[in-house]
Amino acid sequence: MFDYDAAIAGSHLDDAAPFTPRLPAAVRAIDAPAPVPVSWAIEDLWTTGDIGLIVGDGGAFKSSAALHIAGAIAGGYPVFDRFRVVRRPVLIVSAEDSQDVILMRLEAFCVGQGWDRRRVLGSVHILAGCEPTLANTAWRSHILNECARTEAGFVVLDPFAELLDGDENSNTDVRPIVKYVRAVAKQTGAGVAVVHHAGKAGPDKRLLDRIRGASALASAARVILFFEFRDDGVYVENLKLSRGERLKPFTILRKIEHEPESRVQWKSARLTYELTDRVKQTRADDFVLEQLRIVRPSRLGSRELRDRARSVAVGGVRNEELTQSLHVLLARGLIDWVPGPRNSKLWGLTASMANPSYGLGARSGTVGKMPEFDLGPPGSNVPECAPSGSGHSGALGNGCPVTVPTPLGGRAQSAAFPAALPAPADTTTDADDLRAEIEERRAIQDER
Repeated sequence: MFDYDAAIAGSHLDDAAPFTPRLPAAVRAIDAPAPVPVSWAIEDLWTTGDIGLIVGDGGAFKSSAALHIAGAIAGGYPVFDRFRVVRRPVLIVSAEDSQDVILMRLEAFCVGQGWDRRRVLGSVHILAGCEPTLANTAWRSHILNECARTEAGFVVLDPFAELLDGDENSNTDVRPIVKYVRAVAKQTGAGVAVVHHAGKAGPDKRLLDRIRGASALASAARVILFFEFRDDGVYVENLKLSRGERLKPFTILRKIEHEPESRVQWKSARLTYELTDRVKQTRADDFVLEQLRIVRPSRLGSRELRDRARSVAVGGVRNEELTQSLHVLLARGLIDWVPGPRNSKLWGLTASMANPSYGLGARSGTVGKMPEFDLGPPGSNVPECAPSGSGHSGALGNGCPVTVPTPLGGRAQSAAFPAALPAPADTTTDADDLRAEIEERRAIQDER
């Protein structure tokens, strides 16, 4: 009878080696144990026991977003007020930011997000300011031991280049570190977030090609999120999600308050999810209302609005976004039109928008930037679109996306993910009153 083990030992292993491993035989699928179900550390975004990358240019808000994710998981709160989590202890290993900076920002997130401070900080463990490195055997053992001691269910390694302590462009240097990080994820069952810098942009470069350094890291990652800082938020593209369907691009809206004497000292911070298309459309709505407010009581034609939109310094407003905005605002009753020359339409604010303290543009400060609305708790929802035929003949025909997503995008909650803790009530402003009026009108239209 053929002796498989003996054949392997005789042909592949060095007789002089002090230790001869016993190589495994292939397992027949029918005899294999039942597979362990894939589970989420962050629902729809990050799987347990897997490596993921948070990549972006310097200043792209990736380290702050990683801290937000860590705090949300530690407290059992939805990430970006959108993605539900299973509450787990978190370990943050930072070779860049000090413990003081990490604590200051976590405290600010607790205030801005309405998180319970003791609930969050009591489950966050920090290794910072002590020059941790993954290239050192003692540090590798220590980090793995700390994961076990703290029972970490999520680990943040920030940034990879500093923790590597080697040539990030060399697969020879990177591959052993990747194997170690994968071992941490598998042995602990934790999701591991590696914060990493992007390389220079180029005309023919995909975002995936901009992940700096050797290919071994990106190949090992099961999740890749690419961050890009923009004036109206942080644009996030899900480049890779091996265990599920990749997410549509989304934008993280920032609302940060700092000490008057120091912009680097945060008092309050809140990060919220919004679909990127929705952000672009909100910016277009803001632009239209601002322009019509400026010329009131005069009116602007569609062509004049398009010409002004092209001159907007921040990103501009595309023609299709402008057209959709006119239809949406008309359906909401915030603008109207009168006939102009040669069958044109002259647009203006309705009587309900006559008070200068109202209007998105009046609140946003600079044309093209997002108004700072608080949309309420993450479970709030609004009708998806205005019905066709409402308002003048220029009203919506096929509908338009105006939904504020629920934490699960409208799906039923599963037993594995507890319901999100309620968000605290925020102070009501004129902008909040306007948003409430908009939502009420849309609800009435939906009922019709």
